[in-house]
Amino acid sequence: MYRQILISKEDRDFQRIPWRFSPHDPIQEFVLNTVMHLAEDEKFSYPSPSLGNLLRAEITV
Repeated sequence: MYRQILISKEDRDFQRIPWRFSPHDPIQEFVLNTVMHLAEDEKFSYPSPSLGNLLRAEITV
């Protein structure tokens, strides 16, 4: 299960993501209104158990 947290309006400027879909596109800026994280008790089924462990240990969204 994912938990979703609403970010207060005064803190949303700190949640900006520059993005472009290809090197030729102009950079767009996205501002996040929420952040999500995985609840500790949830288990995932990945094709490779080591991949699942790596994702849980190294990636923060």
